Amino acid sequence: MMRDAVLRDFSTIADVQLICPRDIRLPSPSHCDEVVNIAYEDDLWEIWQREIDAADAVLPLAPESNGTLLRLTQMVEQSGKLLLGCHTEAVRIFGDKWLTFQHLKRHQIPTAESFLALDWLNQSDAFDSSIEWIAKPIDGAGAEAMYLGDLAYLTSCLASCADSYLVQPFMDGLSASFCMLSRAGEVTVLSANQQHILRQQKHLKLQACELNAMLEHMPAFELLAHQIGISMPNLFGYMGVDVQIQQNQGKTHYAILDINPRLTTSYVGLHQAMQVNPASCLLSLANQELQLPAFAHQRVMVNIEGALN
Repeated sequence: MMRDAVLRDFSTIADVQLICPRDIRLPSPSHCDEVVNIAYEDDLWEIWQREIDAADAVLPLAPESNGTLLRLTQMVEQSGKLLLGCHTEAVRIFGDKWLTFQHLKRHQIPTAESFLALDWLNQSDAFDSSIEWIAKPIDGAGAEAMYLGDLAYLTSCLASCADSYLVQPFMDGLSASFCMLSRAGEVTVLSANQQHILRQQKHLKLQACELNAMLEHMPAFELLAHQIGISMPNLFGYMGVDVQIQQNQGKTHYAILDINPRLTTSYVGLHQAMQVNPASCLLSLANQELQLPAFAHQRVMVNIEGALN
């Protein structure tokens, strides 16, 4: 969905030719000048390097898992080509949930309390056994391989994988996100979104993302985005920020759960929501500008199964 949305948006820009690698098990993309088919037996990284070398600009679409996004980003930077995604330092920190937590705490940006799973297991007697906890892969993307439950359940789940997990208290409330662009400390929030998350016993699944369903929270999201931009002055590119919103004694509290240094599912509906081409906005960043045209805040539903409403 993200691949096709990006190709569609860039295809409407004059003088842009698009090359897209494609896993042959997936449908071939449209809105593309050249498709590079990749089979199981091919050397994936060799092909990516060849296509990076042939391009003028590169927008990596990849998960943080196993360092994939970081390695791709480094390849683009080392090639000297124009990188349309976040730079290496942002990917290194925000692609790692533990480094993200430390970065946010250091800069006094509200976030969920987090523990390395090994430390959490070693100190489990000191934690509240009456609440639920959530365990996430440190470099995971989306809700993959998460575990949710009480202390005893998570202890059993983490027995063989604790060295690669992070643990947080499970927070009730509204699940939200916002899309932002950043360049050298300047930030613009593009949309304020509600995440529709289904709980399936001990797991969570993102069902849909509703762009601009949380506009009443836009001032708070803009403040968080500004804090993120100030915390990393060389920050560049598009990011999706996951936020948990809680009500406590009549006050609203915000905690950042994740910062995704890449395009996110929300991007699929962003063109329709903004009534402006977000690919043009990315190119404006590359031209050292963050003076975006006026854009709308239409409400758009992106279903994970592929429907756009």
